[in-house]
Amino acid sequence: MEPNLQPQTASPSGPRIQHKNAKLSHAMVIKYGYILPKGYAEDKTYPVVIVLGNGPQMHMELFWAEWLAHCPEEADDGWLVIGPTTCGSRTPGVGYKENFFAGDKSILQEFCNYIQDTWPCEGSRFHYVGIGNGAETWVRLASTTPRFCYSLTLISGFPAVSVAGPKQVAQLQGIPTTMYCGGSDRPTLRRMKAAAAVLRGLRSAAPVAVEVFPGDTAQSLAVPMDMFWHGLANSRRHMLNLRPVDAVRGFGELDVDPWPEMADPDPDLVTVDMTEAGLRGLFHRLDTNGDDWLDEAEFTAGFAELDHYGLAQQAHKQLRAILKKFNVLGGGKVSYPEFVLIVAQLRQR
Repeated sequence: MEPNLQPQTASPSGPRIQHKNAKLSHAMVIKYGYILPKGYAEDKTYPVVIVLGNGPQMHMELFWAEWLAHCPEEADDGWLVIGPTTCGSRTPGVGYKENFFAGDKSILQEFCNYIQDTWPCEGSRFHYVGIGNGAETWVRLASTTPRFCYSLTLISGFPAVSVAGPKQVAQLQGIPTTMYCGGSDRPTLRRMKAAAAVLRGLRSAAPVAVEVFPGDTAQSLAVPMDMFWHGLANSRRHMLNLRPVDAVRGFGELDVDPWPEMADPDPDLVTVDMTEAGLRGLFHRLDTNGDDWLDEAEFTAGFAELDHYGLAQQAHKQLRAILKKFNVLGGGKVSYPEFVLIVAQLRQR
């Protein structure tokens, strides 16, 4: 099942979508689609969006249709949009999924180098848009090769920020990040909140936003294209030190519930609810699997919940030392008594 980017009805792709083959090393060929901005001139540079969908060509065609049919005129006049549709090699059975999601990310690095050499890219960097699996892939690439990335836009995908190593996470500092998620997609939403807490904990001036659509799942989520472009344009303007674009007309009419700003960097830890009922309730909210212990994903994502108690900043700085001291995550799980010890330790610092 794939997440959507389109409203209820998809429009025909139209003749403006063109395709090329990127011939890379080791006989690798990536077929990609692209849409040129109106009035395109080779002697000018343009902001470049690279979209990595949740699967092969069919999913990208939906994105092309929406960009052409619903994107605001301002975006149509200025942006070059690129998206891989197929990826093949001479190795039997190795294709899009293996090369982009489970394979060697150097393939995407080489593809980005190819795009830099082929197209007039503004700043020789790109605005990454990832849908589903594509979201995780772009986060991993941005954290290892930040020189390619101007901004991140993640749609219904697991942002692997919260489980990356500290050196990789630090590479994301300064990269504007916008995440879209259906309110009923609780596992992804929890991870997006955790990723936002980690990114904001870097004390970067770059904006980090999580836009939540109540009632939607990964399959039903339909991000309005004007909202999508508004976030993309503001990310670009932030990187170029330009004034943000005005709010989208009718924005307030959208059924969107963005998460509030994070807690103060110097929170009052005395306010933490340390009663048995309070701690047990927090533990059970994080235990999404209902097995009475937290796996690593639940535990890491839980620090977004701790932000409501003013703990997130301390958690990200001291988490590794605390885990080592209490020997938690042994066997990949955190028990309730261990969880209580961790919260108590954080509260004392």
